[in-house]
Amino acid sequence: MAPEVFGERKYGKTTDIYSAGIILYMLANGNKMPFFETEYLKADEKERERAFYRRVHGEKIPEARYASGELNSIILKALSYEPEKRYPNAQAFIEALKGIKGSQHPTLR
Repeated sequence: MAPEVFGERKYGKTTDIYSAGIILYMLANGNKMPFFETEYLKADEKERERAFYRRVHGEKIPEARYASGELNSIILKALSYEPEKRYPNAQAFIEALKGIKGSQHPTLR
């Protein structure tokens, strides 16, 4: 859940960018969401609550462990606490991913 949804602020399409960013983050971080020590499904309720609280209250999200610097920059922009700092739409997000040096993934061409 994007922070603005939890905080009952106005939200729009950048909320979907946040959701896609969380998925990429997990894939690039050993199946761990931000602020988790263990995989999400293995985490206890206290760990989930602490991690959720930190994320939706704007604590700086650490870089994903297995992502390059370029990919981390893209992911962390998608996960910006302020919606206006995220990619404005899915196309801009995709274009950023396509621009990663050496990107050869067929679905990103």
